[in-house]
Amino acid sequence: HSHNKTVLLPTHALNFLQYATQIVTLKDETISENGSYAELIASQGPFADLMREFASVDTAWRIRTAYSNPFFE
Repeated sequence: HSHNKTVLLPTHALNFLQYATQIVTLKDETISENGSYAELIASQGPFADLMREFASVDTAWRIRTAYSNPFFE
């Protein structure tokens, strides 16, 4: 059980962040943003920018991968 525990997960795996209770972003060794996924997206700050960029790159990769798959030819 994860009750009453704090788990730090330094990650570049952005697809997992929507499941985190609290997200803390750092810039130049200083906390730049913190909050829930929804709060950080709504704030339209650097975290939201990063997630928009990730979504467009991830979508492009998925489309490219699907069309290069022989199953779809």
